[in-house]
Amino acid sequence: MKKILFALLIFSFQSVFANPYMENYEFTEEYEDIRNSKDTKFLKPNEKVTVRYIDGVEEYFNYLSEGYVALGFSNFVSNSASNQEAIEQAKKVKAPLVLIIKTLLDQSFNINNVPKQSTNQLFYNFDAAFLALDESYKQTTLGIQFSDLPHDLVKKYQRNTGILVFLVYKNGPAYRSNILRDDVITQINGREVWKDNFSTILNEEKSKATPLKLTVIRDSTSKIIPVTLGW
Repeated sequence: MKKILFALLIFSFQSVFANPYMENYEFTEEYEDIRNSKDTKFLKPNEKVTVRYIDGVEEYFNYLSEGYVALGFSNFVSNSASNQEAIEQAKKVKAPLVLIIKTLLDQSFNINNVPKQSTNQLFYNFDAAFLALDESYKQTTLGIQFSDLPHDLVKKYQRNTGILVFLVYKNGPAYRSNILRDDVITQINGREVWKDNFSTILNEEKSKATPLKLTVIRDSTSKIIPVTLGW
């Protein structure tokens, strides 16, 4: 009986003092590629981890546009989670930067179906991203990341072709040409593009002496944007 009580005491102690950033951490699907990239700048020995609280996803994308890549994420609900706990996990995965979105939950929220002990006890949702700097984006032609058109845009624009720009790297060719995140690129020099052929057509067209012109849909209006290549 004493052994059982001792085991329960140890479990209770561990639960109270467990690091929620570690307990709820998940690597990204791209982590192995990022880890093996010579362009990724991980946390160095004796380097300080930076922890920043941000307002939302748009601010997160601002960091991605500077070349940061996510190594992994932690998501959990807690009434207290310290910066030091975030730093401990960052050191474990060698992330020099942690971005946290901390959102106050509704006062009626019950964690694990257990009512709060006090009306003064506040619970928060923590969304944390652990990032490293990756400068391989400077090797890209346009300095963007893109995807197929999601279903809502296929329906909105009544088209299957085109790509959705979901990230524009700062100071790159697309950035300087005022290509924006959420733009839809439909043509390169008059040639229809989609995700599978975009890079091929881009490389073919950039090898020609003619200027590069992208047909872009923005706010339901189509326009042609000249792009000057080179970083």
